[in-house]
Amino acid sequence: MKIHETYFLIGAALLVLSILVGFWLGKQGAPYKMLPSTLHKLSAVGGIVLFILAYLKYSKQATLPSAMTTLSIVTAVLLAAAIITGAIISNRNTGEGIIIRIHNATSIGSVLSLIGLVIFYLRHT
Repeated sequence: MKIHETYFLIGAALLVLSILVGFWLGKQGAPYKMLPSTLHKLSAVGGIVLFILAYLKYSKQATLPSAMTTLSIVTAVLLAAAIITGAIISNRNTGEGIIIRIHNATSIGSVLSLIGLVIFYLRHT
């Protein structure tokens, strides 16, 4: 297994963990408990970092198709929006309002685009 494949798999596992903990946090409601909140944040950031490393390593080994680059940019924008709204939610320690809806939508969108990116990657390697 190549290093970028390992990064992809571990990154995906961390993002799945982040999603599961995020759902659990949503069901628990605000104020959010420190341990699950920290696990949610660290697993999300770790997954994102590993996906970036995998993308960079893979892009050095092969010429990336434009569709993969476009999907990567869309994913990055959605992930950035999820991180920003997550920081606002964490700072306010509330689970209400439009910010939580934006966070949920960008989180789901980023997961779907990451799934598309992984499928695209698997088909072209």
